Amino acid sequence: MSAENPIVRLLLIEDDPDDQWLFQDLLSRIGGGETYRVELATTYDEALSALARHEHDIGIVDYLLGADTGIDLLNATAADPLRPPLILLTGHGSAEVDRGALAAGAADFLVKASLDGGRLERSLRYVLAQHRLTQRLLERERNFAVIFDASPMPLWVYDDETLKILEVNEAALALYGYGREEFLRLKITDLRAEADVPDFIRYLDEHRDTTDNLQAGIWRHQRKDSSPVHVEIVRSQIHIGGRHQRLVAATDVSVRLHAERVLQESETALRQVLHEVSDGLMVTDMQNLVRVANPALCVLLGQPESELIGRPAPKALSDSAESSIELMDGFGAVHDIDLRAAESSWKARRRAC
Repeated sequence: MSAENPIVRLLLIEDDPDDQWLFQDLLSRIGGGETYRVELATTYDEALSALARHEHDIGIVDYLLGADTGIDLLNATAADPLRPPLILLTGHGSAEVDRGALAAGAADFLVKASLDGGRLERSLRYVLAQHRLTQRLLERERNFAVIFDASPMPLWVYDDETLKILEVNEAALALYGYGREEFLRLKITDLRAEADVPDFIRYLDEHRDTTDNLQAGIWRHQRKDSSPVHVEIVRSQIHIGGRHQRLVAATDVSVRLHAERVLQESETALRQVLHEVSDGLMVTDMQNLVRVANPALCVLLGQPESELIGRPAPKALSDSAESSIELMDGFGAVHDIDLRAAESSWKARRRAC
């Protein structure tokens, strides 16, 4: 369809020659910049065949089609997701027919007795605009589904009120060890140990009105086999079908937390060793700020540890290129000090004296 002069492919399903001529005449007078290319179907079977080709942008169907009705045609094609929107025509207005038409999926309802070019144009324009909008939304949903399913990050969607999980991707299934149907039977509280649920419910209540992306932090979850897994959670609010839902992204940080814990334990042990050695020892970082000062060094300098940590290293120690210096302690006594420096795995400089 050309953007400058769009052509609308219209299927007219009408068995009365007079009404066929009437609609052809009305369509030829419609303005609005769109040109209607009309295909005619005069029987129920012809209409079924034409609709099955998926070649039309919109259709107009008469209520009476020989032994069948337009509502029969609507019901027969209702399961076809590619069926164009259909406008139902009838000779006289009837609330019963109107309700039946809308229930069967008619996009609009027009009465022949009161039909003119203006009414027909408004109906066609409205139905086409709504259908195009719906198609764009469906395309966005399909694109979202593709990205959602293919994402290497574990993702799921849950209902904000019931907490029931509505959708999940393959990465989340692999992380938690569930099958898809099993996961979709869960609530988000089922991903946590029973002891952790009360704190989680309180957290949800505190952040229920948060609509922006929420960095929810690190939480302990449990897999299907009850083994723990620590995940960093980011969630955002989405709206599908008029309901508030939450999209959750979970990053497995279990390995990272274990490595950090091991490193912290190693550093704690190393600091204990450094504090127990009899030689004065100082650790500085790349900016020459003191990170560790053991008790022996504090005695030599006559300063408490609190006055050394986080401050520039004493010039007498850091600026000297000599292997030994004389250092006066806080009581005025002068000491001969041997200096040794080395790089450590902390990416900091150790100096012993």
